[in-house]
Parts: sequence; C-alpha cells; structure tokens
Amino acid sequence: MKRFTAILELDDPAEPAEVLEALLAKTLSSTTLVSVINGISIDQTTGLCRVRIDSEAPQEAIRDRLNSASSVGGFRIKEIGWGWSTIHLSNNDGDGAGPDPDDPLASVAVQTERIRLYGRQRGVIVVLLFLAAMLIAGIYLMIFTGYFLGGVLLCLLAGYGAPWPGPMFSLGLIRQVASITCDAQALEFRYWLGLPIRLSWSDIYKIQIFENREKWCLVSTYVERPLLPAAFSMRQFDGITDSLILIKTMINRSNLLYAESVGGNPIYRRFDAP
Repeated sequence: MKRFTAILELDDPAEPAEVLEALLAKTLSSTTLVSVINGISIDQTTGLCRVRIDSEAPQEAIRDRLNSASSVGGFRIKEIGWGWSTIHLSNNDGDGAGPDPDDPLASVAVQTERIRLYGRQRGVIVVLLFLAAMLIAGIYLMIFTGYFLGGVLLCLLAGYGAPWPGPMFSLGLIRQVASITCDAQALEFRYWLGLPIRLSWSDIYKIQIFENREKWCLVSTYVERPLLPAAFSMRQFDGITDSLILIKTMINRSNLLYAESVGGNPIYRRFDAP
C-alpha cells in the first residue's frame, strides 16, 4: 500500500488523539479501497496534527474523504504528502515516528562522506562498439536511402526513437554509466559517451528501484533530460552492497521518504512530489 502523511489544523488541540483517530479511521474506511491509520501525533503548541496513513487509494481520494469529515471532526487539511513524514511537527513522540520499519533500505547505512563508484565497462571497448554501431547504421541507411553520411550523423545526433536497429543499439552504449559521484552538493552521472548530468538534491523528487532483467535505479527529477536518463544498473558497479549504500545516501540527501512498493521494488518520493 501507499504511505501518506496528512497534516491537519485542529480547532481543539486538547482533544484526545484516540477520539480523532477513531473518527478518521471511520471516515477512510468508507471508501472501497483499504486505508489504515498508522499513528497520530498532536502538537499542542502549534495545534497541528500529523496522521500517518497506509492506503490503496490515491492521494486525492484520501483528501476528499478527509475534507468530507473536516467540519464534524473540527479540523482543516493543511497538506497531504507522500511517506511517513517526521518533519512537520515540533514533537515527534507518541506515534512511533522514525524510519519506516517496512522500508527495504531501513537497515542500510548512510554515508556522510563523498561517494564515487565506477562502472565495470571499459571505455575503449564501449567507444569501439559505438563506432561499429554507427557504421552499421550508416551502411543500412546507405543501402535503403543512398545517404551514408546522413545516416551516421543521424545516429550521432538523434540517437534513439528511430525504427532501425543501429540508433537503438548506440543509445544502449551511450547510456552506460562510467561513474557516479554523490557529495553534499549534488549527484553527478558521467557516461562513457555523452555529456555528464549534474543534479542538485532539490532537483530530485523520486528514486525507484525496478527490475528489467537486472536491478536498476531510476532517478526522476524536476529537470527534463531528453536524451540521457539518470538511471543505472546496480550490476554495473562493484557490488549490490555499494549500490545500496549509494542509493540510500541519495535518498537521504534528497529528503525522500519510502512511499510504496510495486512488485516488491521500493519507490521513494519527496513529501510534496507529484
């Protein structure tokens, strides 16, 4: 199930949390999709209440259900976001706030120092394969169109999305990550071919681990990258353990929270991510 945190403004912060929890549980259970309250914490100083929710429903459906009960419950919705947030209240006691116990990376350590991992591919081999792919694509186009040079240039500049095999193969080579650097300021991907990508931590709103023949990590950003995706195969580096430490450090520095799992693979999102 997806994880959300709802921040509510209470009319009466002195109201027992158990009463509010019972009302919210009843409200959310009225939908056909399962939703479970997983803890409530009330800040008497600010009058804010943090509600941790597990739900099969989308975020907007939860918002609608809470809005329907706001007048009866004596609260207003301040915001709803991904994950079990611990940053919106001055007191983090009373609801077990802390690392999500269901987070698959909960036990992985976060590095405070700079991390740099190098891919296993050899740059010379990748370049030779890339040039071979360009030659194959050029010959292919020369046979069918008569424009050899145009075919090579098209492969170099367009790279992907074309219906012939050469550009698709060349894209696979371009996408090979030569190194990843993770420091306090930014995350940088360097490729065997192609310009590097440097992302500030505030650019990143989602990190997803998924399987496509092997384990991959995909980094989603607010910045559009039309050619080279910020993604890497975890098999490319020295070991899964190193990759997991890198990913956990990326999650920590981007202020992401464990949001859900799809097919057993975790997804981490910024609290206010789309």
